[in-house]
Amino acid sequence: MSSRARVAAILIATLVLGMVVGALGHSVYQRHRFRDALSLARPALFTAGIRRAIGPVEEDRRERIAEVLRRIDERMRANRIARDGERRAQLDSIRAALHPLLTDEERRRVQRRLERHKRWMKRGPVPHRGGKRH
Repeated sequence: MSSRARVAAILIATLVLGMVVGALGHSVYQRHRFRDALSLARPALFTAGIRRAIGPVEEDRRERIAEVLRRIDERMRANRIARDGERRAQLDSIRAALHPLLTDEERRRVQRRLERHKRWMKRGPVPHRGGKRH
């Protein structure tokens, strides 16, 4: 292999390695950046974060704190279910309002987009990872 080819191979390998490291770094940064917002969308993560922030507590307060956190978790879950129902109704309203204005092909594309969004909404909460659930 000529020296010019070796230099080109090293440059390409460096570029590819830099892109991979950059993508991984960006992913970690984004996950860290949005962790608090995501925990609000996932009640179990939110209350687990509150529990960690409180830290170790005496036995006589532990159950009372756990009960308050359970109630918060239940309320947040109920709110999320209600919001999801409202979003589904809004999607149906969008489809109904646009239907008479669109061609058949446009309707199919809009319908596919709305179905994809509904599937995304049905994913539900991500299971709690780490730590013991109370």
